[in-house]
Amino acid sequence: MRVSKEALIAVLSQFNPWWRVEAICDLPKWRRAAFRELYAWTTYPPAPRAALLSGARQIGKTTLMLQAVDALLREGVPTTNTLYATFDHPILKLAGIEAVLETWREREPKIEAHHPQRRNWSRPKFPKGVGRPKKVIHPKYRV
Repeated sequence: MRVSKEALIAVLSQFNPWWRVEAICDLPKWRRAAFRELYAWTTYPPAPRAALLSGARQIGKTTLMLQAVDALLREGVPTTNTLYATFDHPILKLAGIEAVLETWREREPKIEAHHPQRRNWSRPKFPKGVGRPKKVIHPKYRV
């Protein structure tokens, strides 16, 4: 069964309230230590890849990811440049990651290199109270 783009956009819009210029609800003010590493990874990516969090249930993966999204949006990252999706949702699971990414890419505005809104994200400012991490070590390479 193929999922329509309209159905995908409707579900993705629920997961990405910033697309509708709405705030992210119920985020705690405090942040775990892992926030700094995730934020550094999203602003200084070691490779052009998506961030994927995995772990046991109910340990704060969604909260951590949404806090990073909130920090990026506060820094001026365009709202449509950020996609949050969970494949626990039956429609997203049925559609698959390729269809979700294709739908998002079609919706995402194209910003030309000379466009005044384009910003170099290789040297971002860290949000107030975050501070630059001393060293970022990918979990795969930890001893």
